[in-house]
Amino acid sequence: MPLVFAASNPDADAAVMWTVVLAFILGIILVKMLPIASVMIYDFQTGVLFRRGKIKKTFDKGRHFYFKSFSTIAVLDHRPQVIGPGAQELMSKDGMGVRVSPTAEFKIENAYAIYSGSGSYVDYMNIHLQLAAKDIVTTCSAEDLIDQQGSLPSLLFQKMIPHASAVGVELLSVDVREFFVNSPREQSNQA
Repeated sequence: MPLVFAASNPDADAAVMWTVVLAFILGIILVKMLPIASVMIYDFQTGVLFRRGKIKKTFDKGRHFYFKSFSTIAVLDHRPQVIGPGAQELMSKDGMGVRVSPTAEFKIENAYAIYSGSGSYVDYMNIHLQLAAKDIVTTCSAEDLIDQQGSLPSLLFQKMIPHASAVGVELLSVDVREFFVNSPREQSNQA
């Protein structure tokens, strides 16, 4: 038995074909014009969604989409970071010159606190590490500092804990890279 095709209207077929093609083209144009963006969050990161300037939620690993026109996703790295504000020349309680260079290792613990606490959590940690070192050195005599040299990292660690938690970071360790007390003869030669 031969196949019989129903007669079709070529004008109607062409109109349907052009409608499908136009719909497809308009769909592509709309997708390109919509301000949709995506970001990939890895295992060691957290994404923070800001909508109209306010924190809305956080994201774990995976690809996340958002509208660029009124949202953005900031990515925070949870791997340990090390800061070292550099050496400081300070005076001990008895007027001796002391050079100290503290370092701290920390990692991000609370994404909300990172953005609501300080303008820059790294700068905040650097400044407070310097201030903690200054507080310890200027309240002790040079002899006491030399005697307590081994405990300086733990003293700095204790002073830094409240500052770290205030900006949403977990303090992992504090160390003193350089510790030097000028001898009285070096003090007089520098004067």
